[in-house]
Amino acid sequence: MSARSHWRTLVLAAMLFPGAHPGTQPVTIHLIGDSTMADKPAVENPERGWGQMFPQFFDSTVSIRNYARNGRSTKSFIDEGRWDVVRAALKPGDYVFIQFGHNDAKKSDSTRYADPHNAYRRNLLRFVREARQAGATPVLITPVHRRKFDSTGAIVDQHGDYPVVVREVAREERVPLIDLHARSRVLFERWGPEGTKDLFLWIPPGRFAAVPQGKTDNTHFTPLGAVQVARLVADGIGDLQLPLAGHLRPVDPDALPGLRKIVALGELRGSNRRDSAACGWTDSTSSGFSRGGRVLTLLGATIADLRDPSDSVSLTRCGLVVLRVDHSGANGRLFAAHDTAMTQAVSKWVCGGGVLVICASGAADPNGAGGLCRHIGMTLDSKPLSLENIDRTAWATCGRGTVVVTDARWLQNAYIGLFDSETAGIRLLRWVLARAVPTDGWSHFAGAARAE
Repeated sequence: MSARSHWRTLVLAAMLFPGAHPGTQPVTIHLIGDSTMADKPAVENPERGWGQMFPQFFDSTVSIRNYARNGRSTKSFIDEGRWDVVRAALKPGDYVFIQFGHNDAKKSDSTRYADPHNAYRRNLLRFVREARQAGATPVLITPVHRRKFDSTGAIVDQHGDYPVVVREVAREERVPLIDLHARSRVLFERWGPEGTKDLFLWIPPGRFAAVPQGKTDNTHFTPLGAVQVARLVADGIGDLQLPLAGHLRPVDPDALPGLRKIVALGELRGSNRRDSAACGWTDSTSSGFSRGGRVLTLLGATIADLRDPSDSVSLTRCGLVVLRVDHSGANGRLFAAHDTAMTQAVSKWVCGGGVLVICASGAADPNGAGGLCRHIGMTLDSKPLSLENIDRTAWATCGRGTVVVTDARWLQNAYIGLFDSETAGIRLLRWVLARAVPTDGWSHFAGAARAE
């Protein structure tokens, strides 16, 4: 669906369901399914499930609980007690989005196999009927295609009767259906055999700690693939004209500023000794950065862990590096004067096109960037960053790169807020991501183009 038609859908939904306009009653969407939908670890991992990218398509009145897990079928999801947990959490007005099939077809695994016309059908009916008993609205989703093409460039179906049964249950029980099987076929054939390598996990060796040997995976998604599939589901909501459509936000998945970019977080304290316990995109304390990490994930970025800023190989794979610093010691010096290896590596990386964000509590002001950056061998003239509600932030260009010095509070959990509220920290992350460039961290991303 084009951006224009997506807007028309939102307007139509608002007319048809005026009581469901954003800002009214909160809504919860419960996602149940397999690894193609599930949340994945954000740090040093290039894999994303489409459910992980789904929240950005909704306004702040919608919360999403993603119960999907890797390797689950309808059978194992029930047998492990996961459906009981979801059912206990349901309340009137909620939605349950149901997508299974990849693992139900594994005949060799008795813990997961569910015959499409028997156990699989019964399990889908159970999800639907018990969701309705709790006052929730079930939405059935056919399984997304794997990446397999024939010699003509057409997708080869690998799901057999499972999508057929989902459609049958939806028709018989009058359940809203999002035919992701059909929608993903159109998407993948449009991108083609080569282009779809950007959507799936075709990862070269030595890029990410989660897959040190690299990976060729035609089932699971990169951030780009996950957001494209999430958009298909969001489009399906609009096409169904569900009341939930009144909560949709128009998102262009091709325009997310973090796509094809790797972002690293590092920390420097006094003499360049990193305190790993106090630093990380997964740190959920008030002074931590886990909300910033979630925002970066939703914006399409892949997150890396920069343990050694002097490591030129680690720097090279990154388009954006955020260094959290202790500016209180060593007379305000960010880096030890003798650490020439690190200053040279960082300076060379920035001048070559990198974007460096220095987060120093209370240290940033319109005149601060130049003085701070001299400690990494760069002499430059800084200027204030003009973003709404942001102060104590300055930036400057250096060669082909950019240096930003900001108060750490803008990116800390206590201040950054929710994704769609566009707080100062989120606007800052959008701004620096837009200036960052794709790097060689992704082998297929550079120059890949979609066939229109």
